Amino acid sequence: EVVTRGAFSIDSEAQLSDKPSMMNHQEQSIDEWIANDYHGIFALATGTGKTRAAIAAANLDADNRITLVVVPTTTLLNQWKEDIEELIEDAEILVCSGETDWRQEMLGLVNPYRTESTDVIQDRPKQFILTTIHTAVGDAFRSFLRGVPPNRLQIVADEVHRYGADTF
Repeated sequence: EVVTRGAFSIDSEAQLSDKPSMMNHQEQSIDEWIANDYHGIFALATGTGKTRAAIAAANLDADNRITLVVVPTTTLLNQWKEDIEELIEDAEILVCSGETDWRQEMLGLVNPYRTESTDVIQDRPKQFILTTIHTAVGDAFRSFLRGVPPNRLQIVADEVHRYGADTF
């Protein structure tokens, strides 16, 4: 069954579970993001559901893309993981931080997006990589993503206003 929410449709069987639907301001943010060729910043007040809107947006047409979520703290990393698990039943989530041994799993997750055909990739569960900014800027982490075509990688940067500095 396909459920239409605002200007986007979600396959409710495999994509989003039966959790609360998007609020009007979340739908509007997603609609504007789509109209801007899937680029932009959700500039909403604290507590208005930016994370849930971002997860729904990232899930749109995500059959052949890895979603990389970058956050400033491990607390936010854990919150994102819980929200993704709640909203996308078939998601596979790899957590990459100083507290996890992610390198071996990362190779297996990323390689198909470098080399496989779209037909092979679209049959995989939704793939999410969650990481802190400190891990994401490291050479080891970035080397794993080299060679992934831009159309197979989407990036969500939570608290993006913190990332313009020379250091973190």
